[in-house]
Amino acid sequence: WPAVIAWNDSREARRAVAAALPLLGKAERVLLLGLCTEEETEEAEGVADDVVRYLARHEIGAESCIMLKDSRSTGEVILDFARERKAGLIVAGGYGHARLRQWALGGVTRTLLAESDLCLLLAH
Repeated sequence: WPAVIAWNDSREARRAVAAALPLLGKAERVLLLGLCTEEETEEAEGVADDVVRYLARHEIGAESCIMLKDSRSTGEVILDFARERKAGLIVAGGYGHARLRQWALGGVTRTLLAESDLCLLLAH
């Protein structure tokens, strides 16, 4: 089964990847998904390359996929990406914003928890 890492270069995402190392090592394929604007593409690719190198040091082969943000919510993009690739696991940072903001506006964590039919590993 493939694993998808939803990457946003946050403390929470770094913790999630570190916690998921044993599971990522068992995945047949690891895909690092980063979402950005067109202006952020070069920086996002550089950061994604750093994460791929980090995983390689742990003997985990990974490839990055940087996508431009569109009209869908980030949570929907992550779920669609993972489902299209028949992923068995999504690794992501959770609750990276203040609880009040999450409650009032929703967020990626809420979308993943409410709508995912895939295994999730979330870290705060």
